[in-house]
Amino acid sequence: MREPDLFFNTGTHDRAAAEYLNDMFSRAAVRRAADVHMLYEAEGTTIQYGISGSLHWVDHIDHNLANQLAA
Repeated sequence: MREPDLFFNTGTHDRAAAEYLNDMFSRAAVRRAADVHMLYEAEGTTIQYGISGSLHWVDHIDHNLANQLAA
């Protein structure tokens, strides 16, 4: 059985962010991540999971999506 989504979009303007967050946290749970880190850098944002005391690279996203995630 699939868990319900945690994040909902309110229109087309935030659909990508809601879908990304739902997928990101679902994958974090599968990998048993204790936390999720978002490192904002000049060329975009790096997503990392904290697993067993170490950070593991997950993804690199552009500023547009990162700004939507932080809103």
